[in-house]
Amino acid sequence: MKHKNAHSVLAQFFDQHHAVRGTIARGHITPTDLLPLGHVTPRLTRFAAHHDTWLFSKVVGVVAEHASRSGVTSITDLGAGSCIPTIRACLEHPQYTGRVTCVDIDDDALKIGAENVTTYQLAPRYTFVRNDMLDYLDRNSIATHSALVANPPFLPVPPGSDDPYFLPVDGGPDGTHYLRAILTSALPVGTLVGLEWSSLSNPAAVIGMMQAFYDVLYVQAFDIDAGIYTEAPRLRPYIEAQAARGLAVVNPPADGLMGWTFIGTVLRKKR
Repeated sequence: MKHKNAHSVLAQFFDQHHAVRGTIARGHITPTDLLPLGHVTPRLTRFAAHHDTWLFSKVVGVVAEHASRSGVTSITDLGAGSCIPTIRACLEHPQYTGRVTCVDIDDDALKIGAENVTTYQLAPRYTFVRNDMLDYLDRNSIATHSALVANPPFLPVPPGSDDPYFLPVDGGPDGTHYLRAILTSALPVGTLVGLEWSSLSNPAAVIGMMQAFYDVLYVQAFDIDAGIYTEAPRLRPYIEAQAARGLAVVNPPADGLMGWTFIGTVLRKKR
């Protein structure tokens, strides 16, 4: 069934929460832009969308600001990968002095993350856990006075896809597999949640969950001309079909490319 209000629900969400707006071009962000706070280029994982990591870093920075003001003593990063967003937050917001727990299922990602935090002299504040992010969330209690950040796979990928290229971005048939689990998890009241998602991730459903369980503290919305993964011939037709059904919102195409919007939110659990 087509969701006739997909565009309007998203636009209203941005307006209601005074979203920080911007644009970014595919390929604009380079590795040296991700951590321009030293002379050492950080090591990167196989995840190719540097613009995504750059934008998520902004979200984690806002979380660190709120954490330092509200007595939050720890941040858990689900799917931490290279750890660049939390490293950047710790360096740019020294008033946050708490610990960071990094959860990832990929051994190479954990190794790269550990090397990066050592390079930037933050290793004593970091703990690394090898685990699937949702399994970790299901099996571990998130403490009070804590924060959770995640840039989970959020692109809609056809059911039954076994293409390893899309594994880092596969958010299930409507892009909400990980988002839904995080937003509906039994977190303590007051937990800060920093989350990166997109206009392709069934925004009406995601916004509904946010409004039901969270206060919205911050919203950012950055349009991109085309994504690294979304232009793949194996994926773009499926996303366009999702948009036609009202389960994704794409921007008017330019030069034959399909634009869409990266969305970052900082939330506080209310019940």
